[in-house]
Amino acid sequence: QAKGKISNYLPYFMTGETLSGNLSLTSSLLDLNEFLTTSSSNEQADVQEDTDTTSVGVLVVPEDLDLSLQTDIKKIFFDGMTLDNFTGKVSIKKGTATLNRISVDALGGNISANGSYSTALSTTSPKAAFALNIKDASFKETFEQLDLIRQMVPLFAKTGGNYSIAIDLNTRLDSKMSPILQTLSAKGSLKSSNVEIQNLEVFDLSLIHISEPTRLRCIS
Repeated sequence: QAKGKISNYLPYFMTGETLSGNLSLTSSLLDLNEFLTTSSSNEQADVQEDTDTTSVGVLVVPEDLDLSLQTDIKKIFFDGMTLDNFTGKVSIKKGTATLNRISVDALGGNISANGSYSTALSTTSPKAAFALNIKDASFKETFEQLDLIRQMVPLFAKTGGNYSIAIDLNTRLDSKMSPILQTLSAKGSLKSSNVEIQNLEVFDLSLIHISEPTRLRCIS
């Protein structure tokens, strides 16, 4: 449901001009996967014919919209993630979505954010810039839901407990909405009062063999 004021809608529908407006958007469920582009690849000859090669593509921000959205969405599905209680302001203009005072329950905790996501310069390599504050998120749920974490921090797979993080991040995204690591720039802090490392071989003393008396020294 959307309430507010829309202008220039006839030229928008008839001749493709810019649609302008200020809206208050509420929803019990929003499936953003329905807006993702898809791509299919048949380039590899050794792939079996019955193999599904469809992959998630880029979420394109329309350039013919100039909208300001005050949002209150109870549940969002997006690329393997489930987001709850999404609130905040989203502005869409000339192919760029700007987020202001966003709050959402995800990854077992709460995420607040400001930033932008843009396909204005490229619809195949979007630009993302965010200031994120994640509070009391779950290591396990983060690893299961975020492909970037699976790539960069595989230790999360064997880590239990919760964490909080503050981060400023800038990156370009590839055609599968994953960060292009060569363009990734980030800084921040990670805190936790409850970390559990499980089934990690480096901590398994049964694998360590010491043939002679050894003195261990810690260097700080």
